[in-house]
Amino acid sequence: LLKTSTIEKCAHYLVENKLKHDTSWNHWDPQYTWLYDKDGDNCLVKKIYRIEKLDELEKDLELMLQRKIRIPYFNNSSNKTSAPQINSKTKALLEDYFRKDFELFNYEF
Repeated sequence: LLKTSTIEKCAHYLVENKLKHDTSWNHWDPQYTWLYDKDGDNCLVKKIYRIEKLDELEKDLELMLQRKIRIPYFNNSSNKTSAPQINSKTKALLEDYFRKDFELFNYEF
């Protein structure tokens, strides 16, 4: 379904709830649903790490475990310009769908 679709079409599939692979969980759900209570009011974990700052996680793990920790990086893209350009309509659609993620995790497009 997604292999031959544009980013715009993929966004529409997402908000139309057409991207379910498994009925018991949906990895397309907003990220806060994995870390907050069902109302999205109370965080259920002590600390949230950003993927962009894994060095912070490494430092905290080193302190807890009293040993050197290195998290390996796999599938890194060396071409940062390869991301598809998202038009304003699609961007607004995604921002609305992931609104609570943007708010709780202080992210922006």
